[in-house]
Amino acid sequence: ALGSGVSQSGNRPPAIQRAVVFPTPLILSGPIAVQIEADDAGRNPLTFRYQWFVNGHRVDGETHPTLAPTLLKLGDKVEVEIVAADGQTSGKPYRTEPAIVGNTPPEVAKVSIEPTGSNRSEMRAIIDGVDADRDAISYTYRWWRNGTLVAGGDTAALDTGTFSRGDSIAVEVIPRDAGGVGTSKLSVPVALGNNAPKITSHPPGKFDEGVFVYSVQAIDDDKDSLKYLL
Repeated sequence: ALGSGVSQSGNRPPAIQRAVVFPTPLILSGPIAVQIEADDAGRNPLTFRYQWFVNGHRVDGETHPTLAPTLLKLGDKVEVEIVAADGQTSGKPYRTEPAIVGNTPPEVAKVSIEPTGSNRSEMRAIIDGVDADRDAISYTYRWWRNGTLVAGGDTAALDTGTFSRGDSIAVEVIPRDAGGVGTSKLSVPVALGNNAPKITSHPPGKFDEGVFVYSVQAIDDDKDSLKYLL
């Protein structure tokens, strides 16, 4: 008589010792997958069949090793049923322990720097933020000038009027939602360009003995020598 669980060919069905849904903790920043520890006494190559479950319900068509995060939301219970096969026989179905979808920290997909106005006296951070749970995102900023931290806080702009032409400006952005802090992202450094000179004087409102005389005064933040065109 054959022993229990042994086929007529003498091959013992493969067995899954352990399988775990990951990442752990379960967040929606990428595909959901499963890690499998299995044994086959016959040393034959194993293949696996998958069926994913969300909140106890079979998800039709989700029979692959990974599950798209777009199918899930915060608080969902995720399981996967796995069957191992060795080319001759299949083992018993194995159901993973439920994994609960936790808060997914927000991400900064892109950050850049541009002038607020027509000159470079103030620079601002332009941010593209993403939160898989659709939570509101707030940001903290750390501004760098030539590799030195010069400002920080919740202000997306930096006063650069007193900085020098050619200074390298970068901003680090830290995203946050109600559940916690996401990974910071540093912008590509931007070199400050030329600042346009500014006329600071005001023209007189009358003639001086029939002649209009205006002694123009101007300043330049870059300390360049100025020329005038009438």
